[in-house]
Amino acid sequence: KAAEALLKVVKTQKKNEILAETCRINLVIAMNRIPSRKMKKVFIPLPHPVFTTSSEICVFTKDVESKDIEKSQEHYEDLFRNKVGFVPKFIPLTSMKKDYKSFEAKLALCGSYDLFLSDARITRLLPPLIGKHFFTKAKNPRDIDLTATDLKKEFFNRISHARWLITAHGDTTMIHAASSNLTAEQIADNLEHCISAVVSQLPRGWSNVRALRIKTNDSIAIPVY
Repeated sequence: KAAEALLKVVKTQKKNEILAETCRINLVIAMNRIPSRKMKKVFIPLPHPVFTTSSEICVFTKDVESKDIEKSQEHYEDLFRNKVGFVPKFIPLTSMKKDYKSFEAKLALCGSYDLFLSDARITRLLPPLIGKHFFTKAKNPRDIDLTATDLKKEFFNRISHARWLITAHGDTTMIHAASSNLTAEQIADNLEHCISAVVSQLPRGWSNVRALRIKTNDSIAIPVY
């Protein structure tokens, strides 16, 4: 019922737009107590993935040769073409330092792709290079092991799972669980999987869950629990 109600809200908000964009649907978890643990990333498999190979995906990578950006890009394009069967956009670390220095460039980059991945070897170097937009818009890159033996499995696990960040900063947390191009039934399926993961991973389980709601980035919140 909550999924159906939220889809009606989205339809009302978008009815006057010529090109209505797909909205992200977030599960908002309000807790009774703030977790005391340090940040933990939980990846939740979704029955109906939010991101697929039809999504615009960008990968930040380690340099193959710091003085040759094109060679680095070609290296990873060949790697993905041969091992994954899909070639996203690649931006080597040197390119980030050279081509995306300005506020405007960082902001434009953030809005150009649906999902960002980061070579696990350089993730710690990215925050000052990508800027705050990626974090305020919840588009901070997901780690990917580009040296994985089964790179195809590693890649599709990263794009097909929802990511939940458990932190000690506040009593409310959020998971990008679905999108408005899914049916209400598909959205409900995804939400059930996310809620199960929340209960199993949250300190004190259900007793620490005060409320569950769903919303888009700019809609009202629909209560679920």
